[in-house]
Amino acid sequence: MGISKRLAIFLLAAVLAGCGEPTYDTSSEVAMTRSMEEMTADMSAEERKSFKRDLAGLYIVVGLAAASEGSDAGSPKTKVNERLDGKNAEEIRALVDDLKAKMRN
Repeated sequence: MGISKRLAIFLLAAVLAGCGEPTYDTSSEVAMTRSMEEMTADMSAEERKSFKRDLAGLYIVVGLAAASEGSDAGSPKTKVNERLDGKNAEEIRALVDDLKAKMRN
């Protein structure tokens, strides 16, 4: 395979890799805000509100669980951020739904 074909394949793969759904970036507060805006841009106002409420609830539940276990204050947010980083809205909803199901049982 010639160099030009390899370069074309590489460029196509790079472009396609960047075309996925927006994901949650927890590397900083600014990145979290920006990625949240990108993830919810195509949602209706009600969907956006529900998604943000579910996400906030996830942070609260993990924080309360950590507090009852005596964990340090910075740990719960870090745990949630590590779990959510790089996930898209659908994947985050699945985590929230899973947590809700576990809490019912």
